[in-house]
Amino acid sequence: MTQLEFKQFIIESKYFTKYEVILDKNNLEIYGYEALSRFDIKNKTISTEEIFKKLHHNNKLFFELEKRNKKLQIDNFLLNYKLFTFYHIILLITNYLYIIYYIVIVV
Repeated sequence: MTQLEFKQFIIESKYFTKYEVILDKNNLEIYGYEALSRFDIKNKTISTEEIFKKLHHNNKLFFELEKRNKKLQIDNFLLNYKLFTFYHIILLITNYLYIIYYIVIVV
């Protein structure tokens, strides 16, 4: 798949969020939720990890995808709990070396 085909593939994919409960370890009450991005590609649910592996060489496309996913996660969260979402930042140093940062956003 070429870079242009992959970009079009990402643009045409359907996105949704899975909210995983986070429990307080002391009393097992709900503390908050973690937002997880999922893709529906040709009626098959795919995790972001598979997509991110292919995007680590295209920082701009990766950033746009992450930005769109975070907006959807925050906008669609309607519960009165803390929401944890992770922003993945990949900095490509060379063709073989890259650094991944995870930024936690609590809403």
